[in-house]
Amino acid sequence: MRSKILYYFKKISTPFFLLSAILSVVGSIQLYGGGYSNVFKEFTVILISVMKLFTFSPTNGLLNEAPLAYELAIWMAPLSTMVGIFSIFDKLYKTISLSLYHVKKEHIVLMGADEDAITFIKNLQRDIPGIRIYSLLGEGDKFDEKRLEELNVEVIRLDYSNPKNEINLLKIKDKKIGNKGIIISFEPEPKNYGRVSALNQMYSNNNKEIDFYIKTQDYRIKELVELKMDELDNFDIHYFSIEELLITDLLENKNFLFNSPKGLENGFEKKKYENMEDIAKEMGTYNLLIIGFSKIGEQFLNQTSNLLTINPLENLKVTIIDQNATKKFQKYRDYKTMIHKVMDYNLIDLDSEREIGKLVKELHEENPFSGMLFASEDIYDNILKIDRVIDHITDLPVAVYSKEFEIIETLVESLFLRHDNITVFGDSKDVLTMDIIVNEKLLENAKSFNAYYNKISSELMGWDVEKTSQEEQWKRLSNIKKESSIYQSAHQNTKRKILKTFIDFEGLPNSVSGLIGFWDERLEGKNILEQLNIIESDGYMNYMTALEHKRWNNFYYMRDFVFDEVKDEKRKTHDCLIDDWDEFLGGIQREKAIYDFISTLSLR
Repeated sequence: MRSKILYYFKKISTPFFLLSAILSVVGSIQLYGGGYSNVFKEFTVILISVMKLFTFSPTNGLLNEAPLAYELAIWMAPLSTMVGIFSIFDKLYKTISLSLYHVKKEHIVLMGADEDAITFIKNLQRDIPGIRIYSLLGEGDKFDEKRLEELNVEVIRLDYSNPKNEINLLKIKDKKIGNKGIIISFEPEPKNYGRVSALNQMYSNNNKEIDFYIKTQDYRIKELVELKMDELDNFDIHYFSIEELLITDLLENKNFLFNSPKGLENGFEKKKYENMEDIAKEMGTYNLLIIGFSKIGEQFLNQTSNLLTINPLENLKVTIIDQNATKKFQKYRDYKTMIHKVMDYNLIDLDSEREIGKLVKELHEENPFSGMLFASEDIYDNILKIDRVIDHITDLPVAVYSKEFEIIETLVESLFLRHDNITVFGDSKDVLTMDIIVNEKLLENAKSFNAYYNKISSELMGWDVEKTSQEEQWKRLSNIKKESSIYQSAHQNTKRKILKTFIDFEGLPNSVSGLIGFWDERLEGKNILEQLNIIESDGYMNYMTALEHKRWNNFYYMRDFVFDEVKDEKRKTHDCLIDDWDEFLGGIQREKAIYDFISTLSLR
């Protein structure tokens, strides 16, 4: 109610003041004009009359008659003055109120005040009413002060060019910035990295490590600086991009489920397999279609190359159709030079849109797709292309990228009449939330997985049990290893799905947990060489071990790592990036295969 009153008050205050001024001038001229021979004297009298009308003391008095304009001004001019006084005190009231609102409270701290930050603030206040928010801005940053004020966000100016400035340190200490343990940066690249480093210097003698989430725009810049950012001792750095959040949200959407390859969908023809090659042949692989290639398509490939890895001997298959598919993909491939080891891609430069329906129909009949994504930045281009192919893909799950669903809502509803499995995604408002950015569940799963992985490693290798906490074990990891652990954790459901197909085989337990326990018992008490011999001789165990190695390779290849005998994150080299599984098992890295199998055992 108060906000509505303020809205209309602000709306009419300026016209009201102008009308009051006009009536005051006109009324005063009518009352005193022509009454003096001296023009200067007449002007002075009229000016003083106008001024006194606004100061509650009309020169003509309240009891004397005057022209209508003057009589109206007697009421309106003082009211205009009151409005002006109220506006001054309203601003002072807001300043005091905002200060009291934030005193002695824990805060979510943001850096930057762009549109993404504003959207996040609105979502946060909707999800957690009463949450207090600080916005850290540089001394010279321009921002919409009124907008943040209306959102009850307190702005704190910092001198990032001089981090050790005493005023900076006092503000950090006095405002208890970071006392909730979370800071989220929406600053643009590359400025964000410099400012985060500067902020780290302001936290001298800080005993509490802060989870710091940084919005990135270009993965190449992020990968360039992440090793340096790992050195910041006060922050545990996490990175996110809008495209990454959107694709993660899409792939977790229960309405968008890929059609499974033949092995996962229909089961296996035989009831027993002696070697992993026969299992791989029956399993098959996912086959994806992307129409229109953009940053969202790139992120789709980044994540599906991990989640959809189900075959150690066969790559993910991808077809990309775009007017400039080759040129666009080449730019992507320039920074992912090993992508050919991760996926088999078919690039089709589309000459005429009229042919796309026929083309998709032929491709789908030749090798059925598992799902498709319309990934063009142009919303209408996506819709028009769907219209041309929709009747040939009615059995496929379809995802459509659209930054603003409202624009195409009616069009999509029309398409639902012809295809009932269309998922529209792409509105950043849906993912700029605390739950999705911080994603505590995924992070905690990754931390737990890492600790459990270390525990099983110690048991199998005969090492001393890890005595440090789960958090301490996580902090020791570089960002690359943290992301690797997150990707490994995210793949666990895929492994469970594969194991469910194994429980129907002869000689194996009839539950996933039973199967894992059975394998664990087979390895218990054995040395590494004996364990590896058991794994290698068992087709199912060998398959799961080789599968994890393939998935792990994919992660590092998508980070543009290459094989080298010397492992070095700075140079992006690793000594375990060997694709041929027989070569890996027969070489000097053989013992490390046990780590790949631990990933399956950790499903417990």
